[in-house]
Amino acid sequence: ALTRNGVIYGLGETDADGESVIIFDEIIIPGEYNLMISGNNLLPTSYEVVVIASDGPYLAYAEHAILDGDFNQNSQVEAGETVDMELQLHNYGSDDATDVDAFISTDHPQVTVLENVTSFDPIVPDGDNVCLTPLSFSVDSGCPDGTMVEFNLEIESDEDNWSGSFYVEIHAPELACFGLQVDDE
Repeated sequence: ALTRNGVIYGLGETDADGESVIIFDEIIIPGEYNLMISGNNLLPTSYEVVVIASDGPYLAYAEHAILDGDFNQNSQVEAGETVDMELQLHNYGSDDATDVDAFISTDHPQVTVLENVTSFDPIVPDGDNVCLTPLSFSVDSGCPDGTMVEFNLEIESDEDNWSGSFYVEIHAPELACFGLQVDDE
């Protein structure tokens, strides 16, 4: 089944070779959808898929890189740090995307976005580009280890607008003393 926000857009059954064709019940708009695969005596499996328009660019998040050069240079976000972040976008469409800007935000109470906008050179079809200037944010020193912070992403170009989100993990190791040894020699 192909779904989005709880709405089923198409269903399909596999043939003897395990292949399926999904017939759409209605015309669907480009964006992120959920592909659910299930069967008798099998655990259901879910995949995120991107449905794109047949013409024009279609931009989406590809990956990010953490730049924490002023701190410990381990490329991880840690509680109490202020970091820069390079954002990489991918063009899934069939045309170039020009004059591209990306904006990030988060509703997480322990994260403050300091630089929320960046620009990109034109992105060719099936191509990736890294932002021209890094984004930046700071993390409260009390943020727990393993916290996953969702960043909202808005992308604008001369051709269209897109939105999505991505996650960044916060690290905050807790140190503990398990013993004490004194050597008085």
